[in-house]
Amino acid sequence: MLRALRQLVQAWWATLTGRLRGQPRHPDWNPAFEAVVRFLLLDWIETSSWDFPRLRAAADARPYPKKWVRKVKLTTAQLGGVPAVRFVARGGAKRGATVLFFHGGSYIFGSALTSHAELLARLASETGVEVVGLDYRLAPEDVYPAQLDDALAAFDALLDEGVPASSIVVGGDSAGGNLAVALGLRHGDPTAERRGARLCVVGGGGQLEVRAQRLVTLPVALARPRALCERTSSRALASRYASPICRSASLRVV
Repeated sequence: MLRALRQLVQAWWATLTGRLRGQPRHPDWNPAFEAVVRFLLLDWIETSSWDFPRLRAAADARPYPKKWVRKVKLTTAQLGGVPAVRFVARGGAKRGATVLFFHGGSYIFGSALTSHAELLARLASETGVEVVGLDYRLAPEDVYPAQLDDALAAFDALLDEGVPASSIVVGGDSAGGNLAVALGLRHGDPTAERRGARLCVVGGGGQLEVRAQRLVTLPVALARPRALCERTSSRALASRYASPICRSASLRVV
């Protein structure tokens, strides 16, 4: 908490002093966006040497907003043997649709119970449908395709509960968006009963990555994905379901 506050103050101070000198980081950025980019860069740099358990603990301990979380009923559960969080509006969930959502976080951190709880709670509250956030296994302890296997198990568990595939909306942001697409590709292959699910991918940090390309250097931006790729088998990376980040990093995987 104190570390995040210090970084926020540093980010705003650098933003404001730079603009007073007539030197914004980018002419198209407004002050708030620039401060956010600076904050994220500071966080990346300071945590680049942390091990994954420490990184996840710090991410989970952040003071995430809870405005929408307070408006829904939140229940932890197991879905196909995978930890999940179910979000339902206080008045109950409408029938006819269920959202299965995969959180982002580079496949190495993030959680439906912490980092993405507010997003999922708002989605459940404003749509009136049940939203299920999946806490799939994380890398590098569990390398790809463990995450996709968990997504498949959760989807099939919803089918076993009697939810028709055509009533399931599969979604995700960032890494979770890749997982949602991969799930759609996998489910288009094997059996007819798995087909028909709808797909919704949220870009997440896509716009930020484009706007921040002059500020965030490639070695920093790929520091953690690189660690993931180096521990992933070449066979898994050859899969058409895998994220393209490993190939873009020009890594030789052994």
